[in-house]
Amino acid sequence: MLCSSGVRRFLVVVAFTVILIANFTLASSAQGPDNGVPSDRPAGAAQETVLEEEVKLPGEEAGSTATAGNADPDVVEEEVVNGSEAPGQTFYKRWAAETFVPYHYLNEWANMGSGCFRRLNGYIWTTDVQLPEGAIIDYFRVYYYDTDSAYNVEATLLRYDSTGSSELLASASGSGTPGWSSAGSGLFSHSVDNLNWSYAVNMSFTGGTTAALRACAVRIRYQYDPATLQ
Repeated sequence: MLCSSGVRRFLVVVAFTVILIANFTLASSAQGPDNGVPSDRPAGAAQETVLEEEVKLPGEEAGSTATAGNADPDVVEEEVVNGSEAPGQTFYKRWAAETFVPYHYLNEWANMGSGCFRRLNGYIWTTDVQLPEGAIIDYFRVYYYDTDSAYNVEATLLRYDSTGSSELLASASGSGTPGWSSAGSGLFSHSVDNLNWSYAVNMSFTGGTTAALRACAVRIRYQYDPATLQ
């Protein structure tokens, strides 16, 4: 009898222990995973992963490949689209310097490759400019090679009427001894008038006659709406 009574007491203790463990497990499952804070997530749902928002520095917007110092400040800062004048899209027209013709038959020059030439004798070389009627010219640039401390390459954009008159629209000149480089005119605005004017670019060397000074190209930026040509 005594043995049987001891067994019963043992079984009661075991059953009571099992009930306590079950209650504790249920209470734990009703709380969130973070220090007992209740969770709104349904039971059995996967824990959300919270990603911190990436902080981007200026110039690092999505898709941007900009890095400090990888752009020509002259081109980026000066040749921005002149929105107040631009009637349509932005276009560029470029001429290699070796395609220029001498202004005078006594001019002498030597081709230096890569579209460049140097002056041997004479003063001015020129090329014709054809742009759409009504286009807005707003920037002019010259490309050159210069290790000559005394002389510089200079380019001018002009227009001529049929009565012997001319008008300077823009100019760009090198300076110093930068080697391969370019120089811009700064922003301006001129509407092309092919009815009354002809356009040309002139190139000069201000006296330089050696391979240390070479003209390489000129470029015009202009704005117009192609729909106006249809």
